[in-house]
Amino acid sequence: MQASFRARLVRQQRSEIVSIIARRVHHANLRAREAPKSRLGCRTNLALGILQTSDKLSEIMEAAKTLEAATRLSSVCCKVFTEADASRILLDYVKKCNRSLPHMELALCVLLTLDNVTRYRAFIPSFADCFSAEVFLDEIQKFRDKDGIFCLSMDLLKRIADSNPTVMAFCCRKEHLKRLKGVHRQLSIRTTISKPMNRKKRENRMKRRQFFDRNQAMRQLSEMITAATSADTKYCFTF
Repeated sequence: MQASFRARLVRQQRSEIVSIIARRVHHANLRAREAPKSRLGCRTNLALGILQTSDKLSEIMEAAKTLEAATRLSSVCCKVFTEADASRILLDYVKKCNRSLPHMELALCVLLTLDNVTRYRAFIPSFADCFSAEVFLDEIQKFRDKDGIFCLSMDLLKRIADSNPTVMAFCCRKEHLKRLKGVHRQLSIRTTISKPMNRKKRENRMKRRQFFDRNQAMRQLSEMITAATSADTKYCFTF
């Protein structure tokens, strides 16, 4: 009786916004009980199954969007994602992407998913290897004019390089260091001569960041180049 009375007082005193949120949560729980397949865990398992069995771009895109939402909302889904080695499958698709709109959409969705996973440090080693580093290097070079893909690829490359010395050593190789320097040189020139433009953001039902910090990505790129070229760094050696 005391618990019921206290709950009633709380419901009477809470704001209208909190009441709306509570009603929406209640309705979501009812829908989840009526349709178990709509639950986040079931949708995640279904999306992982599609990744392992399908080769259709439309199905892969839907699965990637589901995984992006699941990893953004749940650490348990991030754990399931890493245990299924889904990052390897998704990066295989990203490696094959070109500059067409559907492929760029898929690449951005995959990078957002991996960015969600790397919020938890325990999951970063699951794809902190040379294969991932090579894919991120390709994306940085190929999509250096696309803020979303460039910033996410640079951020992910920096994270896996910081967590795995082998990845940093891989980036220090002469051919890879040359690619990083080339991208940095081109972007520095473009930033100097170009003027800022106001671009209208395209609406999309997939949750995305509202702003990608290109300046931070450039700083991360400069830090990696400095670390690789410095004579004192332990990762800089001859292959």
